[in-house]
Amino acid sequence: MIKFLGCTRVLIEGITVLDAPMWIVHMAYYSSGVIRDVTIESPGQNNDGIVLDSSERFLVADNHIHTGDDSIVIKSGRDEDGWRIGRPSQDIVIRNNFMEGHNALVIGSELSGGIRRIFMNDNRLGDVRSAIYLKSNLDRGGYVQQVRIAGTTIEKAEMVIRINTDYPGYRGGRQPTCYQDVFIENVHVRETITDVLVEVEREASFQNIKVTGLRIDEVINRLSTAEIRKLWEMGIEIEMGEK
Repeated sequence: MIKFLGCTRVLIEGITVLDAPMWIVHMAYYSSGVIRDVTIESPGQNNDGIVLDSSERFLVADNHIHTGDDSIVIKSGRDEDGWRIGRPSQDIVIRNNFMEGHNALVIGSELSGGIRRIFMNDNRLGDVRSAIYLKSNLDRGGYVQQVRIAGTTIEKAEMVIRINTDYPGYRGGRQPTCYQDVFIENVHVRETITDVLVEVEREASFQNIKVTGLRIDEVINRLSTAEIRKLWEMGIEIEMGEK
């Protein structure tokens, strides 16, 4: 619906977008900008709300997003094309947004150029499928580094934290994504079916992935002690909160 390509110093503010096809606001190869006070109501299929793609130094704040796919998603190119361009998404702040519909805070799956220094703070989620979702596959390669997600409140989610390195791919590659220094802190969930879901290929690489202060008022399928131990052995450390 709205795409800025190769721009610098962009401000998108105070607009409303209804029932748009496919990606709603797509920022590709940009540098320095702000998206704030934007309302998106577009619950159709593949309707990503705000897509930040191979871009840097951006603030996304105070938006209301209801979509049929990812609400706010960070990408950096796909497979060989992403490796060739080699432009990471970096230095991005996502704060004080409200999201509902399908997936909420998302990284990937197109991340071949790399993603680093991402801060997602104090966001509120309504009824969503996957609240915090990191996804890639063996065609992608790339990396996800220095990510901090903190102060998230969730009314209802099918899955609170989802890490999937087996997202659908078509080339049969052997290029795993490296996840390093990812911190998810102080997440409060009122109701969920699954607290943490990890779907990984054997080649997946995790280094210093920590979930702390995860508080859930009501959960149907909670991680078992054996499952938590298995994740710890993979490099994913999970510390449940009081509930």
